[in-house]
Amino acid sequence: MNYKPAFILTGESKPSVNALVFATYEEAQRNAQDKFAVWTQPIEYTVIETEDAVNYRYDFTNSQTVPLKEVSDE
Repeated sequence: MNYKPAFILTGESKPSVNALVFATYEEAQRNAQDKFAVWTQPIEYTVIETEDAVNYRYDFTNSQTVPLKEVSDE
């Protein structure tokens, strides 16, 4: 199972997500925590499970979200 950061926005009852998918709960949670600290619309953040393919990782040393490079079949 993979994980997406999700945000509850003012006036909404369901979490909103974007295309970021992480391999671990901890990566998604840290990304959500970082975004929540600087965004003004969310009133809460959480992490949801997904079967979507992982496309990002979280660099805990530098506190950065890093896209995974696409693998070419060439």
